[in-house]
Amino acid sequence: ERKRTEAALLQADRLAVLQRADRWLVMSGEARLDTAWDALALSGKLRADAGYFEFAATPPPTLGDDVVVIGREPKAARPFKLDIDLEVELGRRLFFKGRGLDARLAGNVRLRADNRGPLRASGSIRTRDGTYDAYGQYLSIERGIINFQGPIEAAGLNVRALRTGLPVEAGVEITGTVLAPRVRLVSDPPVPDAEKLSWIVLGRGQE
Repeated sequence: ERKRTEAALLQADRLAVLQRADRWLVMSGEARLDTAWDALALSGKLRADAGYFEFAATPPPTLGDDVVVIGREPKAARPFKLDIDLEVELGRRLFFKGRGLDARLAGNVRLRADNRGPLRASGSIRTRDGTYDAYGQYLSIERGIINFQGPIEAAGLNVRALRTGLPVEAGVEITGTVLAPRVRLVSDPPVPDAEKLSWIVLGRGQE
């Protein structure tokens, strides 16, 4: 028996898709939604007209995937087919604050998901006019890029932030992924790490 499906064309004009004190998002664009009893497909192009996301400095504690709570039966997963293909433009008024970062975000990302794995993304996000909090100092972001090519949590980092306006401009460079970032001290001109840290924290070299 063939299952009944329904299709709808969605058009948003400055639609508030998220409204919280610390996180809100207004979007415009067009999308197509196909639904059935056991499936949902969403595709289209959206643009962030404005938004603000604020996160705590450290995430709240959670139980690991390998933790089993005695007496709690896991819910049986109901078969449901999900297909998402969305192109998202971040626009010029999307701001992020958290994890040491305070900046405006720009770029384009394509989000895709199906039954074969988690939500995936492709594209790049760049920071604009931002700062990064490191060692108690707000460093100016010289380069801030997040590259997506697969699962969102595997996004690649390419960030360089410096304390500027000093004879030695020192700071940090962050590479690796969101889940496994690698941080190292950098400076211009190059000096030993202890000297870099002194310029970051104290604004002067070691005496």
